Amino acid sequence: MRAALLLIPIFLLARENPFFLPNEKPAVEIPKVQKVMPKKVQKEAQQPKKESKVAKKTIVKTIQLPSAKIEVGKDFLRIYTSNKIKQSFFVTDPDKLVIDVVSNKDFPTIRKALQSSVFTQIVIGAHKNYFRIALKLAKQCSKEVRHIKGGYEIYCH
Repeated sequence: MRAALLLIPIFLLARENPFFLPNEKPAVEIPKVQKVMPKKVQKEAQQPKKESKVAKKTIVKTIQLPSAKIEVGKDFLRIYTSNKIKQSFFVTDPDKLVIDVVSNKDFPTIRKALQSSVFTQIVIGAHKNYFRIALKLAKQCSKEVRHIKGGYEIYCH
């Protein structure tokens, strides 16, 4: 008697699905999943991408680093790198725009004079876990950092 009482729960648990009889198959419907994008994202996805106005502007200087390529224009800076910008800020007296980019590569400090209406000098130096780009400004400006394919564009206007 005791053995029979112990075997009943074991038989019930041993079946694939204890809630249905062995000859019944549960009707399972797999819900269809649709990707829903917000309206704002849908509009952007439908519109053809416009080329950046800066893409047509001339480049004043190009500098190749171990983990990045830097292009300086009249009022912009492009950093082609797979690394992220750690921070960017302004320094006064003298006016400078400073950009820190995450990188473990080491290289000697680079100093170049620039023939630009906004930037007068660029200094690039390696630090522990990042490199710093310091742009000496001809005049004060406001910065705008944009993520582009392959890197970043920093405008100073």
